[in-house]
Amino acid sequence: MDCIMCNETEIIKIYEFERVKFQCIRGHVWSENYVDQGGSHKRPEDYQVQFEDTLFPYEKKIYDAVLKEIDRDPGYYKSAEPVEKTKSLIKNCGVSERDLYNFLKKITNYTGK
Repeated sequence: MDCIMCNETEIIKIYEFERVKFQCIRGHVWSENYVDQGGSHKRPEDYQVQFEDTLFPYEKKIYDAVLKEIDRDPGYYKSAEPVEKTKSLIKNCGVSERDLYNFLKKITNYTGK
């Protein structure tokens, strides 16, 4: 699916009670109807939004890489200093410092709700 305003392919899709909400990475937001409202989207079993649902496709790749890396050496990530952890994640996950910072910031914002 592409953004209806700019054709961007980095899209998140959030199922809300009344409609399906979409947002592209450039910040464009729009909604579409469910099938019972004349739209093309099937209603979900529930409307609970998980953290993974808020991730753009490129962020999901970072998320998967970070989880895999932490699972690879959980002892290190439990005991290392924050700066060491960050450097290790950047190196071993193949992400930039900025992308990792933005990703960790998104986790913090989500868990702070």
